[in-house]
Amino acid sequence: MIPAEPSLFTRLAVRISLVLGLGAALLVSAASYYARTAADDAYDRLLLGAAIQMADSLTVESGSLIINLPVSAFELLGLASRDRIFYRVIGPSGATLTGYADLQTEVDLAAIHDVPVLESAHYRGEPVRIAVVARALSDPAVSGWAHVIVGQTTEARRALAGELTLRATVLLAIMSILALAGAMIAIRYSLQPVKHLGATLRRRDPQDLTPVTVVVPRELRPFVTSINYFMSRLDERVKLLQRFIADAAHQIRTPLTALTAQLDLLSQAKLDKSSRQHLDRVQQRASELARLTTSCSATPWSSIVPIPCSFSRTIWQMSHGALSVRRFR
Repeated sequence: MIPAEPSLFTRLAVRISLVLGLGAALLVSAASYYARTAADDAYDRLLLGAAIQMADSLTVESGSLIINLPVSAFELLGLASRDRIFYRVIGPSGATLTGYADLQTEVDLAAIHDVPVLESAHYRGEPVRIAVVARALSDPAVSGWAHVIVGQTTEARRALAGELTLRATVLLAIMSILALAGAMIAIRYSLQPVKHLGATLRRRDPQDLTPVTVVVPRELRPFVTSINYFMSRLDERVKLLQRFIADAAHQIRTPLTALTAQLDLLSQAKLDKSSRQHLDRVQQRASELARLTTSCSATPWSSIVPIPCSFSRTIWQMSHGALSVRRFR
């Protein structure tokens, strides 16, 4: 018994689903990466803007460095309501003027001048994003570079990245479902020629061994060519079998004619009632065999209808009858 194989529709559907699933997974990964990048870029701009505002607020009055942190800087950082803010202002001498004295950065402050620096670090056990901005002081009483270090936790940017990723995932899921549904419809439509070819073969007459003439796509042409090649070989075998049967019937007809003549001669002899009955049966079987051989040689193969007739039984009955007639003679 040939094991059942999945249909072409099932195979194509599974493979297309796998491809769509893999593509969706790659797109979700890319969306997650770009969402994190976009969230980091947005919040880095806020963090850097607040640090620059703090650095611009540093002034020197009466030979002292005055720190007047602007409220707008904290309002800007307050847009990320989930995050906590840490800051530190370092004077030209390296002393902490205000803020969290333990807020450190791995960046060399002496190398930071005009270009702000952003880095990721951990502060008090939490991941933070740190911005370092330098401010040049040129007053005779206070000169050098002052630095402002502002740290912000990353809860808000992680939430934003997660929200963007979720939206992208939902959109990709909807698009994948629509694409899969469209692919299923396309597969059904594409497999219609296969069904049409099968219906054409089923409608053909069993005796029709002519080549199949049906318009099929290019991919099905080798299949149709193979079917036509098989049918041509089958037609050759049928014709060969028909010739063999006709030759066999011709070969049987000669001895059968002689047998019939002998039976006619025997019927003219004087036989008892029992022998006459056996002879009649032999003549009857001989007539049946003659009709059978005539039918095999004269009837076209395509019009032969199977009948419940046993050739071997007919021969056996003729032989049995002939032996009975000979025994009673």
